[in-house]
Amino acid sequence: MTFSLDTSSLLHRLDSVVKAAANTGYYDNSNPPIPHGISSLDAFQTIPPTPILEYRAQKLADTVTDPSAIEWVVGPYLGQSPHNVPYAEDSSAAVTRNELFRHALSQAVTQNPNASAAVVATHQTRYFGAEMASLLVRMGVPAHLFVDHNTVRLATILQAVEPSTLIVLDDVKEELIPASVEVCVTVRQSQIFARRPQIDLYTVDELGLLGYSTDCQTYHLNLVEFHFERSETGRLIVTPLYNLLQPKLRIETLDEVRFKNQTQAILTLFPHGR
Repeated sequence: MTFSLDTSSLLHRLDSVVKAAANTGYYDNSNPPIPHGISSLDAFQTIPPTPILEYRAQKLADTVTDPSAIEWVVGPYLGQSPHNVPYAEDSSAAVTRNELFRHALSQAVTQNPNASAAVVATHQTRYFGAEMASLLVRMGVPAHLFVDHNTVRLATILQAVEPSTLIVLDDVKEELIPASVEVCVTVRQSQIFARRPQIDLYTVDELGLLGYSTDCQTYHLNLVEFHFERSETGRLIVTPLYNLLQPKLRIETLDEVRFKNQTQAILTLFPHGR
């Protein structure tokens, strides 16, 4: 089962991804070999899905079409994780990725003219937290980034700052969240709050921001920039359409999916599946 928009436009973009992938060492050496272009969705679906754990173990140089074209390495680890292939971008892909995050974060920005945000991160997620804070600032929302394991001190800081939006990239006890917070933003259901409005961002490190949810059950999928399928075992298969520098074909995630309609899906996220 697949869900996407405008078949002719989708086919054109999938064909571009397939052609780009054929110029990478990883896909060029795949067995069976991938085609150097496709003429139909049926032809695209003959390409075997790639288990995400297999893709995750690849070397960066084998996954990009032109290493000299890399302008940024992004993601929670900035390419420093020994367990994840770095996420590489050129300027075009960076613009699209930022727009996806801006759209999702806009759902968390209230109409309060004095809106502000706080980002609470761990040492491991501080780079991602800094990116979220900078995006909010560019959206006109003052944002502060805190990396602090002292629970008492963090509670005092949040009470003093009085943010209207709280980005939670670390464990934050709900009772410590100040009354000023109108909405919390989490990633991959890292926490589920019982008494706070919440927006959960659905990300996979190697793929980007795939969608978001306001109830941690039904997710709005980013169909414009991703092609989604469901495997025979119920897992979500994803093909990003916009990063031709580091093309990825039919990546089978560890997360289970049930499509509700053209734009929404119910997800069961694999613990630590990232």
